[in-house]
Amino acid sequence: MRPPNTVIYPPEIPTPTDTRVQWTRHLGKPLGEAEALNLRLLSAGLTNDQIARRRGVSEKTVKAQLQSARAKLGARNAPHAVALWLREEATA
Repeated sequence: MRPPNTVIYPPEIPTPTDTRVQWTRHLGKPLGEAEALNLRLLSAGLTNDQIARRRGVSEKTVKAQLQSARAKLGARNAPHAVALWLREEATA
């Protein structure tokens, strides 16, 4: 078990082209590069603020992109969006 407040960072931040995923099984709308990157970093345990700092954008931008990703995936919340995204990544 990891200590509280420990952040696990991915080995490297993927380039946007590495994170582009077509989501044809859901609403037929592809996730944008930033949306997929945010989900990848969120799945690694980063907070919205940490994602924003790491990407050099505002936290408001990250929240808006995650909200857009949730809508495209038909997810109820951020953890559900990450779960759907990870499932798609595993089958892609």
